Amino acid sequence: MEQAQKIASNTIAQILSKMFNAVLSVVIIKIITHYLKTEGYGQYTLVYELVGFFGIACDLGLFTIAVDEMAKTKERMQRVLGSILGLRLILILIIGTITTASAFLIPNFTPVMSIAVIIAAIGIAANLISSTVAATLQVNLKMTINAYAIIIGKILMVGYIALTAFFGWGFLHLIIAGLINNLFVTGVTTYASHRLLPIKLYFDREEIWRLLKKSAVYGAALIFGSIYLRINTIMLRQFTSDNVVGVFGIALRSFELLLLIPFSFMNSILPSLAQNIHTEKFSSLFQKSWDVLVMTGLGMSVGSFIMAEEMIRLISTGSDFAPAANLMRILAIASVFNFLSSLFQYVLVSLNRVKVFFAIALLEAVIAIIFAYILIPLPPPFGQASAAAWAIVVAQTINFFGVTWGVARIRPIKLSWKATFATLFSVIITGIYLWFIKGALSHWSVYLSLPTAFFTAGILYIFLLTKTGGLSTDLSKVLWQRFFLNKPAPLPGQKLRIAIDIRGISGERTGKEWYTLSLLTALGNIDKDNDYFLFTRHPVKNINLPNNFHIIERKMPLLLWHPHFMWQIRKYKIDILLATASYIVPSLLMGKKPKVITVIHDTIAFLFPRRHQAKATTIERFTLKRTLEHSTTIVAVSQNTKKDIERLFDIAPEKITVIPEAAREQFSVPRDPAMTEQLKKDYGISQHYLLAP
Repeated sequence: MEQAQKIASNTIAQILSKMFNAVLSVVIIKIITHYLKTEGYGQYTLVYELVGFFGIACDLGLFTIAVDEMAKTKERMQRVLGSILGLRLILILIIGTITTASAFLIPNFTPVMSIAVIIAAIGIAANLISSTVAATLQVNLKMTINAYAIIIGKILMVGYIALTAFFGWGFLHLIIAGLINNLFVTGVTTYASHRLLPIKLYFDREEIWRLLKKSAVYGAALIFGSIYLRINTIMLRQFTSDNVVGVFGIALRSFELLLLIPFSFMNSILPSLAQNIHTEKFSSLFQKSWDVLVMTGLGMSVGSFIMAEEMIRLISTGSDFAPAANLMRILAIASVFNFLSSLFQYVLVSLNRVKVFFAIALLEAVIAIIFAYILIPLPPPFGQASAAAWAIVVAQTINFFGVTWGVARIRPIKLSWKATFATLFSVIITGIYLWFIKGALSHWSVYLSLPTAFFTAGILYIFLLTKTGGLSTDLSKVLWQRFFLNKPAPLPGQKLRIAIDIRGISGERTGKEWYTLSLLTALGNIDKDNDYFLFTRHPVKNINLPNNFHIIERKMPLLLWHPHFMWQIRKYKIDILLATASYIVPSLLMGKKPKVITVIHDTIAFLFPRRHQAKATTIERFTLKRTLEHSTTIVAVSQNTKKDIERLFDIAPEKITVIPEAAREQFSVPRDPAMTEQLKKDYGISQHYLLAP
């Protein structure tokens, strides 16, 4: 569960920042459409479509490759990052020059638009550098830093655009606003990444060539997977006007905002997919990812389809943009396939089968471009902007079925459809509700009706998902507890603060107490870095531990000791509570609790209560289940104990790790061979034997 919780924390932080960023983007579009009208916004769209092609061509999937390689080879993280950054700078120089030169050659591009391409290209170059170094943050699940930078950068952009519109500074200053945003984000992200992993440029030809060969196919797949978006827009301009491009641009921008969610989610989960692609954890990780993408994809797509008119009125100004609503409905269909296919695309990357991904992307691009080329020149309703939108649907559909087929051939995955069918039911009911409330709120201002409709529909959707099983208790706890109640993972190289209750080892020792003492001795021998805080009520004698082990003795009644221990956990800012014997405190932890690792020696209190001490049985029956729910990892001492835990408490198998208990040192001391032979002779032992009580 620990990995899922980290992913959830990192993903939700990114999604919330993307949502806030989306709100600011709506404000930006609102101001720009009011300032430029449909014709000017069409030119604005063309500039960024051309520069967007430059960004994708320079990208080559290097962010994904960087995250994948850095997750698999952490000892080479600095060299991998430095080499990828060096390769990206070379690509920026070459492809950036070609792109800016082409801006002066494309028909219908005015001199102002060509200059705008140069300014925007500089901003995209900065963004590419930012996304490269951000791989360090992504691998360590610390993308919240990048998320905050994006929000602040976007606020600066909004402010500059507002000033431009108010004072009438002109078209180019709208592009400069984007440059300011990208430069700010790049500066903050580079600084934060450098603190985690010092950034050094490497221009090792062999390493760069290796990365280029690895990324070339994936990068080409990304280019073909999105080139039709850019070509369709430019093609639309050749057959129509800037006004039509402006209307299409509004719908396309809404579509791109929807795609931020699967992009953020899959970037968060990629390190875990890469690390667990050949382990038993992969199936569970894949299932949870599928369930999340189905829930978010269907929910947002249906909401966008039904409320398209209101959304277009919210993000644009003037009736000239009204036709974008129908285009948005078409693109909402495409977004469903994009949400779902993103998971399979990243699995292909983790399996190093990017050639399959490339073939699928090439096929979808060719078919989409041919589709658009044939239909765009036709009159509405089959041609022009509608044709460009339907071409995107065709492409996304081909991509989805292609990547699912590719993954099924290479790594068959058995999905549970329970949550999917529950989501379908929930989204149908929520869609019906949205349709009726849309009419009821039609006389309201769009600034009130749209938030009201989405907020109430969202509550209904989550309620239905919870009741039908679409949003499982396990998954909802991951999303809620990890983001709202827990602390983020420590930075690499940062010391962990680990607490252990060692009261038992100060008195008469039995099995659990000897286990705790032996564990402390072993940890003292191998871990000189992390800080251990050992809490007890009585003096502990005859134990030698290094300086990073701190024994904290508090003499007080047992009734007061447990609350005091909980307070000490807060005081010392404990990262991990290791529960080796007592489950009282971990069962009571609330709020911003630390991670809990619980050791389970047996389940006698539940299987054979009459053979167990009455006091211990009562305490364990009241505390153990809640402790297991709070635990990040559960350590079972045998496979049989693991099976008992799974059966008795309905705990997921991947949450439990089996670590058998070993004999204490004194039982492994070599004996005198002569004495051993004499004992065997005295007792008539001639073969190997097993002594059992």
